[in-house]
Amino acid sequence: MGRLVDATPRKKALLCAGQLTVLLFTMTAIAVHHYAIAIGDFSMLIALTIALAGASLLAGGALDYFLRICIPDGARARRIASMNIVTQIALITGTGAAGFAASIMTIETALIIPSLCAATCAILCLLCLPDLRVGKSAEHKRTGWGAIHAVLYFQFPVLFSIACCGALVFSIGQVTNMLLPGLIAFFLKLGSINYSTIEAAWSIGAFSVSACLAMMKKALGGGIGCDLLIISSMSVVLALVPFAPAFSVLIAMHFALGAGFAFVRIRTETRFLEDCPVHLLGRFRANSMALTSVAGLLIYCIPLIWSDALISSLYLSIAAVILVAAVILLAVSPSVLLTKSRASSK
Repeated sequence: MGRLVDATPRKKALLCAGQLTVLLFTMTAIAVHHYAIAIGDFSMLIALTIALAGASLLAGGALDYFLRICIPDGARARRIASMNIVTQIALITGTGAAGFAASIMTIETALIIPSLCAATCAILCLLCLPDLRVGKSAEHKRTGWGAIHAVLYFQFPVLFSIACCGALVFSIGQVTNMLLPGLIAFFLKLGSINYSTIEAAWSIGAFSVSACLAMMKKALGGGIGCDLLIISSMSVVLALVPFAPAFSVLIAMHFALGAGFAFVRIRTETRFLEDCPVHLLGRFRANSMALTSVAGLLIYCIPLIWSDALISSLYLSIAAVILVAAVILLAVSPSVLLTKSRASSK
């Protein structure tokens, strides 16, 4: 799919197609449920989830081209930070609205909401974005039709470090999503309001950092090594979460985790758009998402394999793995982390 993003000249049409795919499959899910087709609700949801993941890859890969070509290098970090602010607002309001909608509506009515959102996004893309066309270059034609193109990381090692950095910081978020409900309900014996407060603290931390970066006129210095040190610090905080002496400390920890997550994510996204060759944006975005998905799959499998483990043990073990991975990446590739990629040197 990443190769498809790179090979399609009309990026605006591709971005609209990603949104319309969301609309198509959401409406299909409504029809399947309404007419009680034998596929079953659970199978329908699995198919819908896979389709939405593919659509997000199409739309996200096309959006990378707009961010790379239409936004100057000096303003890109601020623009990405501004987008992250909007994302945090959408996540907070969307999550709350989804829970409310699911509690008062039928599944068919609730699924109309993402359908309308997808249709609105497609219309806005069609009306507001420039007609961006990127033709096939000589480098594009030489690359070939490989499936995952992981071999490209040998040509651009900095991009592998960027992808690993993004996967590690997303892993911290995935650990929190997986273990926090159990920590609140069974380990700390607290209620849903406490869970919501902690999730809000994470989002407020991410929002605050995004707002600060959006207002900065100059990009922050430091290479990927700086981000890996932040990830290492975040993994230590993550390991200490189940041992927080007070609920206020737990809130402060997740505020710090959310702030670190947003900081590393914005810098990683900016660095990716600056260092990745234009004709490989789709493939490297797909590679990065695959690496993040593999990391998430391993994290979510740990409680299934180690089913009798305490929540505190899971926090400690997974945080230790993330810390070791960050330290190894920092130690074994100092030349990669301190030098520019082949793309940026050109």
